[in-house]
Amino acid sequence: MPMTSDKRVLVVDDEEDVVYFLCTALEDAGFQTDSASSVDEALRKLAEAPPDAISLDMVMPGKSGIVLFHELHRHPEWRKIPVLFVTGHAKDERVKKDLDAASALAASTLSGPAT
Repeated sequence: MPMTSDKRVLVVDDEEDVVYFLCTALEDAGFQTDSASSVDEALRKLAEAPPDAISLDMVMPGKSGIVLFHELHRHPEWRKIPVLFVTGHAKDERVKKDLDAASALAASTLSGPAT
């Protein structure tokens, strides 16, 4: 039985089976988990209690994961939360552009304050 950690991961994904799989794997590794099925729900949960890390789906109905990533970087208390991007659409041109934008945003945050 793995040791339980006080670290909490927020899993943000609109697909219930993906959320179940990721939460189960993280809990088996000893992490606490919470989930959100949309960017808006994730923002509400972040405001209530910021997690220690986020697993973020890039492609969701409505707002994409990159929208949440930009919001994270607009808030000083959230911008250092580690984010693991998850997508089944890595070859889609739109997702490639979003991942490039996320990389550039993360690099700018590491080199200085966000604007």
